[in-house]
Amino acid sequence: MSSTFTIEGTVHALTPTVEVGNGYRKRDLVVRYVDNPEYPQLVKLEANQKVTDKLDGVKPGDTVRVHFNIRGREWVNQKGETVYFTSLSIWKVDVAPGQNANQPTFYQKVEDAVDDSDLPF
Repeated sequence: MSSTFTIEGTVHALTPTVEVGNGYRKRDLVVRYVDNPEYPQLVKLEANQKVTDKLDGVKPGDTVRVHFNIRGREWVNQKGETVYFTSLSIWKVDVAPGQNANQPTFYQKVEDAVDDSDLPF
C-alpha cells in the first residue's frame, strides 16, 4: 500500500526536464520548507514522465503544496556493491494564486492525478 505525503513551502529551484534513457523523463523541484524558522530546509522532490510537463507553470518564489510518495529501491552496481535509493516522487502540485501574505491560503490545481503505470519501477 502506498502512502501519500504533502509538503508546503516556497519553490527554491526547478531543473529543466532531462531524458535519462529510453524515453524516461525526469525533473527536480526544490522546495524551501520552514518547520522551524531558525532552520529552513531545502527538500528535493522529483517529477517523472508526464508529471514533468505539469511543472511548466511553476517558478521559483511560488508558494506550493506538493503531494508525493516515498519510493525506495535497491541496485547492485558493477562492483557488486548494493546501493539503496530513496526518492520523493511528485504526483500532484498545487500553486497558491498570489504571494501576498494578507490573502487567504487557497490553491489552484496544476494537475489532478498522474497515471504512473508507465514508470520503470
